[in-house]
Amino acid sequence: AVFFDRGYINTYAFEEFACRGEDVKLVNEFGVGWAAFVSLDDASPDSVPLHELPLPERPEYKWLESRINERHPEPRWSRKLGEVDEKGLRFMRREPNGKS
Repeated sequence: AVFFDRGYINTYAFEEFACRGEDVKLVNEFGVGWAAFVSLDDASPDSVPLHELPLPERPEYKWLESRINERHPEPRWSRKLGEVDEKGLRFMRREPNGKS
């Protein structure tokens, strides 16, 4: 607690939650604004931005949901079903090194 009593200001805020079954990350940089990202695949650490310029206020859930629906209309569960149709169930797949 002593560290925070020294007059430092918070410069970043980070929040992570699910929206429409997708992992959403919000980042706020003091003096710049908010940025919203969505992770479309658990196997990839990459996130995709949901907008171009910093947002002046924290985006509402409904706004995030509408942006995801607009930019990525196929829900995660539907994408995963397509993956199962194409590759089979994950626990039954053969990996490149020969392990299943």
